[in-house]
Amino acid sequence: MFIDINFFEEACTQIYEPLISIITNNDLKDWEKKEKVSIKNLTLYLSDSFLKIFGKLDEYQLEIGGFLKKMLILTNVDPIIKNICKPT
Repeated sequence: MFIDINFFEEACTQIYEPLISIITNNDLKDWEKKEKVSIKNLTLYLSDSFLKIFGKLDEYQLEIGGFLKKMLILTNVDPIIKNICKPT
């Protein structure tokens, strides 16, 4: 699995949150040089942008969440919300 950043901007706000996606075996060679963390039989590859924003964590807590559409969530990382508007 690959952990990256989901970034979006609305009005005066920038939001950074972890985004987990599955890497297929065919694409695995593209990720081999990325920073990785292995937990039992699970390997997490970390993007450069994730490491820049959140840093390397001591622990990666994964949980399945979502109501209709199930997804894997990194529960011990809160989104970072930045106000980018300049005061008037």
